[in-house]
Amino acid sequence: MEIKNRLAVSPMVTNYCEQDGKASDRFVAYHEEKARGGWGLILTENYAITPDARGFSHVAGLYEDAQVAGHARVADAVHKHGAKIVAQMVHSGRQTNHRMNTGVQVVAPSAIPCPDNQEIPHELTVAEIRQMVSRFGDTALRIKKAGFDGVEIQGGHGYLIAEFLSPYVNKRVDEYGGILANRLRFPREIIQDVRAKVGPDFPIFFRISSHEGMPGGRKLQDTRAIVMMLAEWGVDAIDITAGTYGDGYTVPSMAEEHAWNVDSAAEIKKVVSIPVMIVGRIND
Repeated sequence: MEIKNRLAVSPMVTNYCEQDGKASDRFVAYHEEKARGGWGLILTENYAITPDARGFSHVAGLYEDAQVAGHARVADAVHKHGAKIVAQMVHSGRQTNHRMNTGVQVVAPSAIPCPDNQEIPHELTVAEIRQMVSRFGDTALRIKKAGFDGVEIQGGHGYLIAEFLSPYVNKRVDEYGGILANRLRFPREIIQDVRAKVGPDFPIFFRISSHEGMPGGRKLQDTRAIVMMLAEWGVDAIDITAGTYGDGYTVPSMAEEHAWNVDSAAEIKKVVSIPVMIVGRIND
């Protein structure tokens, strides 16, 4: 992927989509204005991979073929101005609630509630995990069919993939829990399924928190080991963020220094040759 400049805008939830995840005129116009304003690369807010994967009420969805045509308008609008657009996809895991998702119980690798909502999640079975892997791949294929320039797998901020990576949340005793290699199994299978469905030339980004910022959570040294494996499995770029929504550590306050996450990203870049992007008060 060749970008016209080095300016990339990170994913930010708008809640501008219809409640069924389809693109509204406002959602299309929002992204077109970003492209018109000069951004070389736009990363979208998270696209839900299933109806109950949403973390917000009116986020985008590409869990059905009927949603593709509407979201193709987003990609077309951005391309008119010479920009590229990558669609992020997500399952919110325990960081959502049953009221938002048609009464469906929230899910997680283990039955440990999110501090933010205190709902006891359903612990995913192995069969359900494998079905979830396929849903990620199917959504990535729809993203490609809609004309986006790449897909970003949301593996940060305490969402479902991050929950599997976290020793704080993942207390499983099967092949998806315990040692780091097992906690990496879920994202590895997702990456493999996505690649098989989108082909060898479609860019795959992976968003990951440099650290979780909570006692017992994942540390920077763990993330360095993880991104080395992500690169080995064919991820094309790493998008570095920090924290989880459950502990309120994702949005830095005005007291934080500008580009406060850059040192962590620099340490991560030392162990991979693929592009590394960062977010976190890059606003001056």
